[in-house]
Amino acid sequence: MNAYFNRFAGRAGLLLWSLVTPLFWVTFLSIPAIANEPLSLTQLSTDPHQLLHQGIEALRQGAFPLALQRLQLSLQLYQQAGDRFYEGIVYSWIGSTYDSMGRYDDAIAALNQALTISQEVGDRVGEGTALNQIGLIQQRLGDSTAALEYYQQALSIFQDTSEPEGEATALNNIASIYDFRGQTDLALETYAQALVLYRRLNRPRGEADTLKSMGVAHYNRGTYTDAIALYQQALAIQQRIGDRPGEASTLNSLGAAYVEQGDFDAASAVYAQALTLRQGLGDRAGEASTLNNIAEHHRAQGNYGEALGSYQQSLEIMQDLGDPAGEAVVLSNLGSFALDLGQLQQALEYYQQALEIRIRLDDTVGMATSYNNIGQAYYSQGRYDEALAQYEQSLAIIQDLDMPAKLGALQINIGAVYDDLGDFEQSLTHYKDALEIFQALEIPDRESTVLNNIGYVYSQQGRYGEAIAAYNSAIEIAQGIGDRSGTATTLSNLGIARLRQNNLPAAEADLLEAIALLTQLRSGSLSDEAKISLFDTQVQTYQALQQLYVRQNQPEKALEISENSRTRALVDLLTIRLGSVAVLPASEQSELALGDLDTISPVEAPHLADIQLADIQRIAAQHQATLVEYSWVDACTLYIWVVQPDGIVEFRQTSGVTLPPFSQPAASLSAADSDRGNCPRRGVGVVAAGGLENADDAALASLYDILIAPIADLMPTDPTAHVVIVPHQELFLVPFAALKSPEGRYLIENHTLITSPSIQVMDLTRRRREAIAPSSTAPLIVGNPVMPSLWSPQLGENESLAPLPGAETEAQDIAALLNADALIGAQATESAVKHHITTAPIIHLATHGLLDYGLGPGAADIPGAIALTPDGAEDGLLTTREILSLSTQAQLIVLSACDTGRGSITGDGVVGLSRAWIAAGASSLVVSLWAIPDAPTAALMSEFYRQRQSNPDQAQALRQAMLQTMAVYPSPQNWAAFTLIGQAH
Repeated sequence: MNAYFNRFAGRAGLLLWSLVTPLFWVTFLSIPAIANEPLSLTQLSTDPHQLLHQGIEALRQGAFPLALQRLQLSLQLYQQAGDRFYEGIVYSWIGSTYDSMGRYDDAIAALNQALTISQEVGDRVGEGTALNQIGLIQQRLGDSTAALEYYQQALSIFQDTSEPEGEATALNNIASIYDFRGQTDLALETYAQALVLYRRLNRPRGEADTLKSMGVAHYNRGTYTDAIALYQQALAIQQRIGDRPGEASTLNSLGAAYVEQGDFDAASAVYAQALTLRQGLGDRAGEASTLNNIAEHHRAQGNYGEALGSYQQSLEIMQDLGDPAGEAVVLSNLGSFALDLGQLQQALEYYQQALEIRIRLDDTVGMATSYNNIGQAYYSQGRYDEALAQYEQSLAIIQDLDMPAKLGALQINIGAVYDDLGDFEQSLTHYKDALEIFQALEIPDRESTVLNNIGYVYSQQGRYGEAIAAYNSAIEIAQGIGDRSGTATTLSNLGIARLRQNNLPAAEADLLEAIALLTQLRSGSLSDEAKISLFDTQVQTYQALQQLYVRQNQPEKALEISENSRTRALVDLLTIRLGSVAVLPASEQSELALGDLDTISPVEAPHLADIQLADIQRIAAQHQATLVEYSWVDACTLYIWVVQPDGIVEFRQTSGVTLPPFSQPAASLSAADSDRGNCPRRGVGVVAAGGLENADDAALASLYDILIAPIADLMPTDPTAHVVIVPHQELFLVPFAALKSPEGRYLIENHTLITSPSIQVMDLTRRRREAIAPSSTAPLIVGNPVMPSLWSPQLGENESLAPLPGAETEAQDIAALLNADALIGAQATESAVKHHITTAPIIHLATHGLLDYGLGPGAADIPGAIALTPDGAEDGLLTTREILSLSTQAQLIVLSACDTGRGSITGDGVVGLSRAWIAAGASSLVVSLWAIPDAPTAALMSEFYRQRQSNPDQAQALRQAMLQTMAVYPSPQNWAAFTLIGQAH
């Protein structure tokens, strides 16, 4: 996607939970004069009036359990005395206390009791109070229509009874509904009426709440300077009168406004105060609100690990409280966060969940936000017509509301779509409209974003001078507000513009500075998945720098950048594991699980510096291998480096490259394949068969011409010499062994091949192998387990996977070769396999591989699983996520199953089963690239182990096994699927 990725649209889901809390002035006035005497909340009174007053005071101080205790004791005494009037008053206060604790069902039940009693005894003021509070809870639960009806009933009662404070409270709450619906002017007008009444009555608490709510209205409109001024006025009053819950709420809102203005230091300070207050008060709804806004603050600064943790805490609390409106807000923000990390499908799912809730609640502003964000998700997937349709739905709502900030966001997003469609003039029109809005609103980070986007359009048009001017303005603003993510994005774009302008020294400085910032953004407590997704949004910077160094005739520097642009998350995992093993006693090494590494801080973990040319040359010499690294630097330009064992580096490039089709659905097998009735495949489901199982010789020859012919003169002449292939992007799906030369020979006939996702990973797996000696000599061999069941959409029920008799024979043959026992059928339980994984020196799993398992909406797993026998609490599916949580000492793992070398192709390589096993500690891995046939695979694997017994070089053993299998089963689909990853010895 384009480099100007729109960060603002992702924040459009931010709404504040800032409903006005009624002051319950009516019941307070009904308490006898004793209420004005000094109180000691530590002394338990037997006077119901004093207990009531103590409960009210405890509530106002945020001591909710104490308030509930005093109020319930007071209620018992009033009931014993038969005093229905005061019984209704106490129920009202009990309802308020439950509301403050987030116990909404209990609150409504108590308030309905208060309403019934008030109506029975003719207490119209008490009736209005109960209606007002029920309306507030309905509003918290997202039913604005019901809330407004309750508020209007309460207002009518207070006006009829000439009760100005009750009237002010009802006006305040009605105004909050207008603001919720986007009727900002009407909301501010209604708030102003309430403010006059509170000031006339000298009610500072009501005055502060109203000022705070007026600030929220300005925030939602996008007039943040006005919002901050109002929040500060409210905060000064709340601090003066000791209103701790009110102070926490206002601090929360003030922090959000500071974030919108880019004042991150001020936001950090007020959020910390708000969270401390709310946790101390036991205010779970308020805690969720503050955590949500803290997450937005971290996200705005590029602190992604901290952001994710805060979002998840906030969502859990909202779901526990049964607050759908709050849940929708957090889901929307989680969707925006997923977009920031490049997790596009996850973002769309979060946004759609939020939209469903908002439609159900008739939340107009929220619906506009969700349409906008769903449009952003479609845009990120290149589905431009769908994106425009969603944006237009949002625009139809926003244009009828007084919300310029959201209108500006839509202008940015619509401009981005026209930009990608090549309609640059339309794009500039929308961007410039957005720029005017954000300049008028004085929102610097939005202004920086739009300037960045305008610069990108100018660059696309070849108007480099105007592009550079816009980028420089954007960078100045982003740096001024501490926006590291925005600064890095714009620096990258500036460097690319200068590269196109052929100003290479300036471009190099910009791109290197961008990479330094991007490295900072990836540091910290991000999860492995988050690091992978984040890096995928940053690839273009590294590609541009490679192009720059090649233009400067510095291909070695380009190689360093290429190598440092891949497998960064996997390198982090392996480096931490190596460092952890180094400090553990040998007896504890086998117990180390990757999940335990969450407790190791980035500061404590060993850090692997960026790899240098000397490191690459050292690795080639240590392995005595020829390293071949590929890099796509744009859609049709391929860079290839060849590093000889003596350290000599050669560089070749090809342009105008178009790969032949080599990926076909496994469900559409050729007739010849489908006739193999006695040769079932070790995989299920309709998946992309990423190899050449049905490709013809022309495709194999074409791939050879693209990938091997340019470097054929640099390849070793000794067929037993190691050649390490480091693929890039879709080249991970290419079975290099089957590429066919003009002489009609497959590559495996001339060379011994090894694959690695990066040169650094090659080095780290070697270090892992040298650092750890297996604590057992017994291999783990599994064949044809009692297969688990999977849900079948066709049958509408669970269906067991087909047995694999060839896999059983294979396992028994290999066990005999290794003088070991095999786990066959019912013995091959998931529990038994997990137990042996930690100590076995060799692991061989001959079973089904499930590439697609874990995919789909709401899936909790990283895709991929190995089928085993279910037992006890284990479902028989050893998933990728479970593998990542394990630690193995294995020097060789063979996944004799379908698609085990495939997965999601990312900047970190292929994310799937193979990567999980490497991260878990495997130093060598044999995996497959497609749905392998059962009988030829059994033959190949038995031959592999026979060859390995006579020659410990695993790469040569696999080559010989392929050649032997080729003689019996000539088609590459029978023998070319497997590749060795990692170490040959």
